[in-house]
Amino acid sequence: MDSMDRILRVDTPITRLLSEPDDVAECVNELLYGEEVEVINDNGFWGLVKSLHDGYEGFAMLNTLRMQPQKTHKVFVPATHIYDVPNFKFSPRQTLYFGSPIHVEAEQRNGFIRLLKGGWVYESHLVPLDHFHADHLETAMLFMNAPYLWGGRSVAGIDCSGLVQLALMASGYENCPRDSKDQAEQIGEIVDAPQPQRGDFVFFDGHVGIMYDNINILNATSRHMRCVIEPLQNLISAYGNIKVIRRVPMVLEQQMKDPVSAP
Repeated sequence: MDSMDRILRVDTPITRLLSEPDDVAECVNELLYGEEVEVINDNGFWGLVKSLHDGYEGFAMLNTLRMQPQKTHKVFVPATHIYDVPNFKFSPRQTLYFGSPIHVEAEQRNGFIRLLKGGWVYESHLVPLDHFHADHLETAMLFMNAPYLWGGRSVAGIDCSGLVQLALMASGYENCPRDSKDQAEQIGEIVDAPQPQRGDFVFFDGHVGIMYDNINILNATSRHMRCVIEPLQNLISAYGNIKVIRRVPMVLEQQMKDPVSAP
């Protein structure tokens, strides 16, 4: 692979990053369609890659990556489909997940908009690439009941820190760390108060959730194998004492456009 080809984009709905170049290795992260990676080295089949939005590294199959044009929009619903024709009665060719950056053309038909690489996506499921939504809790709620998946970053499967990262990236915090231990040290400001409030991030040893109100917390957890709202006390009982509470101000309200809502 030439040095000029080392910056590639994910060309499948989801690409799994593994701890080793082996199909049965542990999944350490997932990347979404259109997200950029740098290929650090490769053996012609597997590549050690670094995600350019958070610096996370892992091994990916090279046939899931390719050069793509700059993106114009992103998916802002849990999931949407690409159709060969602008008609929902036909079978879709591919699924795109929340946050996936894409490039659209100007052609519109029947509520769909054409992609540069071909295919049609329902236009209201997309927003411009520079669109941000201030309320990260509203965004995280789009993943309610999504199945738990270690390393997951989509409604098809998500883990606790993946939920936090996607919600904050959608609010404009594009360099949010991937792992909860790094999030606990870097995002927002520490809250020195006994009672967290709506939208606060509550960190435990190896786990994180987002406060739904003053009592309940939203979290993707292997205890229920899905994303749920439950009393904060349940997490304290399961994971031990709270390590830190962090608050990210909703400072991007002037950039917010239409509220996020499930389709």
